[in-house]
Amino acid sequence: MAVPYLRVIVCSQNMLRLCHPPLSVLVTGKRTFLPKHVKATLSAVAARKRKYGDTGPHPRSSFVEWNYPAELHAFSARLGETVDEAAVRRALTERSFVLQRRLERERLGLPDPEAESTEDNSALAVRGRELMTSYVAGWLRAALPRVPEEGVQAVTSYLTSRSQLHDLASGIGLRDIVLSEEYPPSEEALVRCLCAWLAALANSAGEQRAHLFVRDFVIARLAAADINTAWEIEEPLSVLGDTLRRCGRGPPESRLLRSAGPSSLLAAYLVGVYSDRQLMGSAPGESMDEASELAARDALNRLMGVTEASAALDLRAERKPAHAPAAALADWRPL
Repeated sequence: MAVPYLRVIVCSQNMLRLCHPPLSVLVTGKRTFLPKHVKATLSAVAARKRKYGDTGPHPRSSFVEWNYPAELHAFSARLGETVDEAAVRRALTERSFVLQRRLERERLGLPDPEAESTEDNSALAVRGRELMTSYVAGWLRAALPRVPEEGVQAVTSYLTSRSQLHDLASGIGLRDIVLSEEYPPSEEALVRCLCAWLAALANSAGEQRAHLFVRDFVIARLAAADINTAWEIEEPLSVLGDTLRRCGRGPPESRLLRSAGPSSLLAAYLVGVYSDRQLMGSAPGESMDEASELAARDALNRLMGVTEASAALDLRAERKPAHAPAAALADWRPL
């Protein structure tokens, strides 16, 4: 039997075409520009994982060169703050860690000389949360004087939510220095430690430094957020009508400004809301009802001064927090 022949042709695209009757295979060469030892290393790591299983992430405290006091000092230095080491240690100590350590020493029959002095961060976390929430709300009232109290509270809840504070705590490096029973620490543990550290900062350096930290790290996250998405007003057309009535203006009227493809699947309507022959707001939508609702919301945003065309908030400006609640939405009179 005759052996089939193999013909190799080099193409201009640096590809090899292997012609083997009756089949034809196209092989494309791709270079990774990685050193030769990378493949062998990755193969060995994968083989060990298959043999011993995935043990999960290892805390940095399990390494030989771990120095916890130095890590605490470096953490405060990275943030540019001076906090007492004992206060930082207490702020980063979870209740679960204290109980685990106590049970372990009791199991071994060893006395714990620090049993009376070891405290967790429960009390500090409560005070830090109150300090953060009150300052954020007061700063927003001063920066956005035309926004009702419901909007201030909604934006404050967004900035101090668990997801936002967890991202902040992970970004500043709290995960590896938190003393907790579990690793990696849960979102609740990281948020508690962040609030407790804020209270420790207020006790060591004063509330003014704590307020600056909240402004630079918590309120600054407004630069990547939209106030209008943090607070969604229900039934904006009805709210706009009540607001205009309290201000002595006429009721809102929705008028069609432009439309495109009304009989197609991609219909678009541009609706404007008028009051006393004055345009209050406009917005597009896929239907007349949707466009009218969005136009009413745009009119409310214009009255509050938080439209997309509004200037960005100056975080460096000196603002005195307003602790008195703003006007409620039911009594709001922006005009």
